[in-house]
Amino acid sequence: MFKSHIINSIYIDLIRMPSFKPIINSYLYFFGVPALAKRIRYETTLSLIKRYKIGLKNKKILDVGGAPGDFSFFLAENYSPQEIVCVDSDGNRLKSAIKIIQKGKYPNIKIIHKNIFKFTPQDTYFSIVFCLDIIEHIKNDVAFLKHLYSLLEPHGKLILSFPSKNRRINPVHESAVGHVRDGYDRKEIIEKLNATGFQLKTFRYVDSLDLAYYFYILKSKITKALVFPFLYWAVKLSDIFLKKQGSMVVISATKNTICNKKNNYF
Repeated sequence: MFKSHIINSIYIDLIRMPSFKPIINSYLYFFGVPALAKRIRYETTLSLIKRYKIGLKNKKILDVGGAPGDFSFFLAENYSPQEIVCVDSDGNRLKSAIKIIQKGKYPNIKIIHKNIFKFTPQDTYFSIVFCLDIIEHIKNDVAFLKHLYSLLEPHGKLILSFPSKNRRINPVHESAVGHVRDGYDRKEIIEKLNATGFQLKTFRYVDSLDLAYYFYILKSKITKALVFPFLYWAVKLSDIFLKKQGSMVVISATKNTICNKKNNYF
């Protein structure tokens, strides 16, 4: 389960409700952060890592669009990577992570406030790139995938999550969170991966009942906190027993180092 003290402290800092801190701490102790899609997305990613034995120990890892840094801190605490670089263009959402880093507790994490297209480290290639629910915000997704390809070492792995194209959507919410597309289906994402030098390895649908939609449309933080434990376990159980397409997708792909004559930009 995606829970830790550092993740809870980031969440408390973000919601800015200091007078309710004791109550919030008690809730987080029992249930964790009440962010349904994020929790399911992260936990599915971690289960994929475990099931397919994707080693993170002593690896260089890039967390693209990783603000507020919670996933990077969790990886650092549990998987002993050599280095994690968390890059995001939203400086405000990185403030909590920067404060933690300044205390010196996580020497193997670097927090970088920069547009990913402008992130071009010299002589540094990553073993694994995590890009969790970012690609649906990017207008030129092919250029984006090409750039991620350039940051990976030979045969490096890309862990990508995104909304399913067939999910139920709320147009107001989609616009508010900056989505430029509804999502992808299996065929479309495979075509884009192949066109940019990646080979799909695993593909998994999550949230078979599309329950994330109902969580999204709740406006009150208190209401969301109250219903979160029930929806969380409903998502978990539905994915075990229903085995059908869901509202979210998590995939892994490998950098294909064989040059394709049709795509001579590799």
